[in-house]
Amino acid sequence: MKVIGKITARVDGRALATGQPVFADDIQPANLLYCKILHSPVAHARIKNIDTTRALNREGVRLVLTHRDFPIHYYTTAGQGYPEPSPRDMRILESTVRYVGDRVALVAADTLESATAALADIVVEYEQLPAIFDPREARTSSICIHPEEGKLDI
Repeated sequence: MKVIGKITARVDGRALATGQPVFADDIQPANLLYCKILHSPVAHARIKNIDTTRALNREGVRLVLTHRDFPIHYYTTAGQGYPEPSPRDMRILESTVRYVGDRVALVAADTLESATAALADIVVEYEQLPAIFDPREARTSSICIHPEEGKLDI
């Protein structure tokens, strides 16, 4: 109530008027790494094999992560406050992809160009699994893309 109806100075006004960095994109931190995500081209599949050797050997690539690099830990993406009532049913990376665009691997590199190029160097062998695309069919289908093993309902 101290400022409602009163003339106040903008907190960022002087910096904006003098061209000083005030936006996140204006700040270039030292030792920055660029990250890119390899996305699944298939709707439902098990990752049989993933070879990151060529990507890791590319100049400027510092790290390539796959599902093998993460312990099995489920989290929720729902975003409610504590206590979180939503199911913990997501992992950062999994050995099964469940939609076109699902995350398969992560690359960190010195430049955006080398991170992008490294994605093309990752070779993934998929075992395609049945998928269902009609919500009416999904109600009676035996296809299960989210088995409940290991997931936590809290």
